[in-house]
Amino acid sequence: MKFFAMRQRIQALPAPRVVKQLGEHCPQRDFSFIATQRGMFSFLAINTGQVHELRARHHVYMTDDSRMNIAGLRQENLEYFARATAQVLAG
Repeated sequence: MKFFAMRQRIQALPAPRVVKQLGEHCPQRDFSFIATQRGMFSFLAINTGQVHELRARHHVYMTDDSRMNIAGLRQENLEYFARATAQVLAG
């Protein structure tokens, strides 16, 4: 039963919603590739300095190469994540 629940969770990943929010807040970047990736994780294609800034200023956590758990994003925090990403990308 646990595997079935996990499979359902992975299939219902918020990737399209993540792409939509990032597109609204970061119109200068194309994040559509996130929606085409499979699984729980995605690379954001941002540099290590930007990752560190997201971590330090906004408490958004991912590996230094910008790999993050997309499945860990909830509807309630998608806009926060997108705004934080936009602020970091704006410099």
